[in-house]
Amino acid sequence: CGLEIHTQLNTRRKLFAPSSYSMAAPPNSTIAPFDLALPGTEPILNYQAVYLSLLAATALNCTINNRSTWDRKHYLYADQPAGYQITQHFAPLATNGQLVLPDGQSIRISELHIEQDTAKTTYMDSSHANSYIDFNRSNHPLIEIVTQPDFTTPEGPAAFVQYLQLLFRHLGVSTGELESGAMRVDVNVSVGNNPVRTELKNISTLAVMTAAIKAEWARQCEELDNGREISFETRGFDGTATFKLRDKDTQSDYRYMSDPELPPLLFTSNISEQIRAELPELPMQALDRLLNAADHQLREKDAHTLIAYPNLLTYYNKVHKEVAERLSSQSIVPSSPRICANWILNSLLGIITEHTDSGASEAQKYVTVEQMADLIVSVDIKEMTPTAGKKVLRNLVQNPGEQVSIKDLAKTLDVLGGDDHELELVCREAIASNPEKAEQVAKKPNLVNFFIGMVMKTTKGRISADKIKE
Repeated sequence: CGLEIHTQLNTRRKLFAPSSYSMAAPPNSTIAPFDLALPGTEPILNYQAVYLSLLAATALNCTINNRSTWDRKHYLYADQPAGYQITQHFAPLATNGQLVLPDGQSIRISELHIEQDTAKTTYMDSSHANSYIDFNRSNHPLIEIVTQPDFTTPEGPAAFVQYLQLLFRHLGVSTGELESGAMRVDVNVSVGNNPVRTELKNISTLAVMTAAIKAEWARQCEELDNGREISFETRGFDGTATFKLRDKDTQSDYRYMSDPELPPLLFTSNISEQIRAELPELPMQALDRLLNAADHQLREKDAHTLIAYPNLLTYYNKVHKEVAERLSSQSIVPSSPRICANWILNSLLGIITEHTDSGASEAQKYVTVEQMADLIVSVDIKEMTPTAGKKVLRNLVQNPGEQVSIKDLAKTLDVLGGDDHELELVCREAIASNPEKAEQVAKKPNLVNFFIGMVMKTTKGRISADKIKE
């Protein structure tokens, strides 16, 4: 198997026009004259799209070509009003890359190039006789990634795409969503050394991808076993079997030519080094840090959860740094390197899931970095009990956007730990009300737990058992 992957870039405007694009916008509401190929309009390159493409190419270990060109791919279809698509056929942006997957498998990348997206066609019935066309998507920037046929199992392509989605989310290049069409994957399938391949299109999920490959592989094996030839065609998948959509077009059908309105992209010889220096921490680098760095040492499950949600990882990193700095300024060693992960992943996300419909990436919507750091430090230095901390968190989640300090909120909720004078008074009162048990403590040390329980009950859990013992 080999893959052709089209990925929408996270840019503010389209590839060759100032219009914006939003999947949530009403149909045909975010279009510029160039998006409709109106006479007299000319392309104006969006350099943000070029930069994001360079980030992707560098992360995929591609060779960035010092000179890449724009070409016209001609075909007549309603979703392409110009009669051609601007792409990079003769001299693509980058070539000869590879992506090493978490399991160690290396997948070669033939090329990565930039091109326009098409409009979105919605058919009104199965006959395809009537359709609506939404030009909002027209001219939005895409990168197309073409892999070598390095996949030898039906599950391999899905694993590759899943890691590519994660990589692009960490880079901020794309959301990588298959369901919304932000990433679209075509799979080329052939059996053995047969040079003829079929292309599987309209794959909506990773599970569908694997199932479609298995079905097409079985179909081709059966065809060859019965002495029939495999046709060069495009096929769909109905959940059980693949079916023919159309004969596969050849390159000669597209009449490629250089675009006379767009000059080539020219880069300096050290462009790869410059872009690599600007790459953020990549997923496998972050995973290694979270698992093995002395100030993290997370459980594997927790580390993978953070890696899966880049926004949550960023939130965790900021909270962790803030907590470390505050405790260090007081010459205090954290009780555990996992305190931030435990509070964010177990307590905060648990409360968010319980009380809202939000996902893991929206933690900061409810509790700011400063508030989370304040709470963790307060609990770690025993100004507040874990139970009290969770009560504060629950209040913040139920009142999103509330700009209040953790200590002020804890006082309002009456969960802030008392001072030493209050604690001494409560302890004396507990002893005075139970003189017989107090006299037996010397012979029965476990009776101390009885008094600790009384103090905690009186203070409503505001003071921790450890502090009472002290």
